[in-house]
Amino acid sequence: MFTLFEGPEAYENGSKSNVFLTLARHPKLGTSFFKFSGRLLMKSKVDPALREIVILRLAYLYRSPYEWSQHVEFSLFGQKIDPEYVEAYRSGKVQQSEGAGILTREHIEAVKRGAEDPIWTDEQAHAIRAVDQLKETGHIDDVTWNALASTHNEQTLLELLFFMGSYAMLAWILNSIGVAPEDGQQVFAEELLASR
Repeated sequence: MFTLFEGPEAYENGSKSNVFLTLARHPKLGTSFFKFSGRLLMKSKVDPALREIVILRLAYLYRSPYEWSQHVEFSLFGQKIDPEYVEAYRSGKVQQSEGAGILTREHIEAVKRGAEDPIWTDEQAHAIRAVDQLKETGHIDDVTWNALASTHNEQTLLELLFFMGSYAMLAWILNSIGVAPEDGQQVFAEELLASR
């Protein structure tokens, strides 16, 4: 299971990821989940910045330190989620470089404030509203749905919904089990828990 994202050496040396180590306790389920997640992350047509805004909003609303920390770091440091990046990361050819991210620190802070923050484009604000509505009522209202449908085709709308649903589910699981943020990411978790 570890080798899906961390390469063959992870099989021999073990994973360095707390979430992988946790889900490895149920290898068949963990492998299936990571194949699904990997497909969604690596092959989605959803704009990467929009995807991260959605995931961060979910992590914020569900108060998920692991999910928040992972995606704040990912968003700020510009790691790419695609097959070439994953392979380069596995082989040690890619290093983090601050400032090359898909979101800024201002975006991260605005995620906490919600859809009305002036930093957001209309599309981003509607996606945040959709996340909020799904958490609150379990469905997206017609106004928000139609606004999203005006900028997305049916496939990207489905992908957005799958991001929302799968990352909400992951937040529940990580929070219930108490999966700790990775080494070096605790500062992001502390920021999350101190906010609100």
